[in-house]
Amino acid sequence: MVSLCAVLLKIFCGHAAQVRRKLEYLSTLKISGLTEPLRALFDCLMSVSGYGLKRIFKELTDFIADNCRRSPPSAQNRKLLKDFPLLVRAFNNARNPWRKKIA
Repeated sequence: MVSLCAVLLKIFCGHAAQVRRKLEYLSTLKISGLTEPLRALFDCLMSVSGYGLKRIFKELTDFIADNCRRSPPSAQNRKLLKDFPLLVRAFNNARNPWRKKIA
């Protein structure tokens, strides 16, 4: 249960860093490997201090934005949909032939 919470917290912090810094590409593999920077956030969550939580969350999102960037996918990977975010976007934008059209 704790590992599930840790993974969800890492994903949330990564997404927050991406939105906050307006980054297009973040490496989820690098984010999932973070353990030490997340320890301070867990300690702060256990002590429930509001100001400390905001400060540590800001430091963590800045750390993620600086250290977990990745390069944009190559043209070949874009064409073959080997990049996971591109693959998800392609599924979201694809037409669904089984969906009923509402007039």
